[in-house]
Amino acid sequence: MHRCYFGDNSSLANDIRKEMKQLSQRLLVGLLFSRVQDLYGDDVMSMLTVQYSMHGLIMTWSSKEPYNNKIKAHASAAGHTLYELEGVEKSSSSTKPTLLLIDIAGCDMEEKKDEEESTLNEGESEIVIAHARRLIQSGVHASDIGVITPY
Repeated sequence: MHRCYFGDNSSLANDIRKEMKQLSQRLLVGLLFSRVQDLYGDDVMSMLTVQYSMHGLIMTWSSKEPYNNKIKAHASAAGHTLYELEGVEKSSSSTKPTLLLIDIAGCDMEEKKDEEESTLNEGESEIVIAHARRLIQSGVHASDIGVITPY
């Protein structure tokens, strides 16, 4: 099976980076950005440092480790919140947090592999569905909800 992964080496999901590292050790193939940087140096690289689609708190969290806090949220998106949307409850515990992280360590929610070696976690899926339902009950339109997952 042949696979191609595109993206910068700081934002690829950990499991993809791990798989790519294993593949690169076996096949002497590295990530595209890393290879270009190794071949041509920093002179051909330019880092984009403004994020136009994330709240400032989310951007700060996601920029901290992989990008050494170099990426900032643009003013047009930096303060957006769910409860500013028309018809959304302002006092809801589901709509108030800008960023919600749920630690499932020790909750018997183990990852599984299906027949095609795809990774899944049914417990995590149930948590995401429950939260999406709470958002909808708080007035958020289902079409305004997006889920980002490494699976």
